[in-house]
This record gives sequence, C-alpha cells and structure tokens, in this order.
Amino acid sequence: MSSRISPLVMGLTLMVLPFTFASAKPSPVKSAPKAAAKAGKQAQKAAQGTAAKKAVSAKDNVKQLKKGGKAQAEPLVSKNAKGKAKGKPVSKAEPVSKAPAKARKKGKHPAAVKSEPKMRMTTLKVGGRNIQVEVASTAAEQERGLMYRKSLPADGGMLFDFKGPAKTCMWMKDTYIPLSVAFIDAKGKVVNIEEMKPKTTTSHCSKDWIRYALEMNAKWFSRHGVRAGSRVSGLPR
Repeated sequence: MSSRISPLVMGLTLMVLPFTFASAKPSPVKSAPKAAAKAGKQAQKAAQGTAAKKAVSAKDNVKQLKKGGKAQAEPLVSKNAKGKAKGKPVSKAEPVSKAPAKARKKGKHPAAVKSEPKMRMTTLKVGGRNIQVEVASTAAEQERGLMYRKSLPADGGMLFDFKGPAKTCMWMKDTYIPLSVAFIDAKGKVVNIEEMKPKTTTSHCSKDWIRYALEMNAKWFSRHGVRAGSRVSGLPR
C-alpha cells in the first residue's frame, strides 16, 4: 500500500486542526493559593464576629452587675465518659444548706437544727414545789412550744401566758416527749388538767376561760397532788 497522502486529504486535515485546538482550550480554574486566601478571610471574619458577640455579652454582664442584677453565664455542656460533648445544656445546681442534710442523717427535724432563742424564765410555786419554767408569751413562742425537745428537767416546764381570757386547746404535733398540761385562770386556779401523748394531733382544751397553760412532764401534776381547784403562785401579771 502507498504511503503518500493526497493533496486533497492534506488540505482537509489542515482545516480541521485549528477547530480541534480551539475546542481543547482549558477552562479557567482558580488557583489553589487564591482559594486558600479566600477561605482564610472567611475564617477571620467568623472569628471576629464571635469575638464581637463575646465582647457585647461581657458589656451586658457589666451593665447587669452595675444595676445590681446577675451576670448571664453561658450554658454548660454535659460530657460523656469519653469527654465528647453531647450538646445538651445543663445548669449548675443551687448550693444546698448542709445543716438539714446533717440533721436528716442524725434523725433530727430540720426545724430543730435552728438555734432556739433563749426564753424568759420564771419561778412558780405549785403543789408545794418551786419550779423553773420558760415563759411563752409571743405568738411565735407559743406556736413552737416544746416541739422537737427530747427531754425536760424533772421540775421544769413551759408556761403559756395568753395575756387575757382565752378558751384554748393544745396538741402534740412534732412534740416528742409525753406531757401534762394544766389550764389555769387569771386568779391562778387550776381549771382542768389533761395528759397528752407525743406526736399526736388530738386537741386538749380548757373547760372554761383561762389565761395560762402550764406544760410539765407526763403525770407530774398527779404525782404532786395537783388537781382542778389547786392554786399556782408566782404567775406573771
């Protein structure tokens, strides 16, 4: 076979070549350095935006503190055992007073942990004996009474002074020791005596108008011959 190329074929080939090279021209592509520079600018803008937000938050906190308010804290994020954030906001627990927790461990009522203010003392004579008693003359003192006490002195107790004629009832809610109560009128005469069991809500009431109620250890009055009609001296006026 001849290897010569005819003039016609040669001419057609020369006409096609320019179009081939023109279509094979590569499309413009952004260079890697330019793309990296643009990404860096975007990251810088994002960082500046975050810093600006933090600065605004700090200014707001300062304003809040000047006004006497509380600064806003960013929410904490809980973490699992591997240290990866779960993405759930968690809040700090409020500080808890240690005194009630210790009281629960020792079996004490939280109210008993609070130190009770010292009450006025007075000496009464009843059943031929001199006794030292605390005087509950305010509403708060009378409401608390002997609650949460674990014991009383042998000749000790509490005198409730209602400051005027009253028909009243006593109960033993949150009171741990058995007690006797004598209801006494304004002249010092015992109207009636009731025995009260600890930690009960049964009402024990005066049978007539009285001014005082005297709480002592259970059976104290019966042991010393005190009954309805007996007299009590030394009562505050």
